[in-house]
Amino acid sequence: MMRWLPRAGSAKDSASLICAGLGGPSRYLAHCYGADVTGIELTPARVKGAEELTRLVGLQNIVRVIEGNVMHVRLPDATVDVVVSRKRASRAGIRTHSG
Repeated sequence: MMRWLPRAGSAKDSASLICAGLGGPSRYLAHCYGADVTGIELTPARVKGAEELTRLVGLQNIVRVIEGNVMHVRLPDATVDVVVSRKRASRAGIRTHSG
C-alpha cells in the first residue's frame, strides 16, 4: 500500500481513506508521508472524534474526515491519487483490487 507515497517533504500526494473510523490511518499517512488525506466515515460520533484527535496532533490542515456513505460520497475527479481501504470495504459492497 505504501509504495505510491513519497517520503515526507517531497511532492504531496492525496489519498481518500474509506471507512475512516477515528482517523488514525489518515493521520498516519499525513504524518509519515506528507499525504493530504480525506477520510470518509459513516458514523457521526466517529467523525467528531476524528476531528478532535486530528486537531490535537496539529494535522487539521492536511487531514479531514467527512461524514458520508462511501457508496454515495462524490469527490471531484482527479483530486485523489489513491483510495485506501482497510478490510471494511467488502462490507460496504465495494470491489477491491490488491496488487
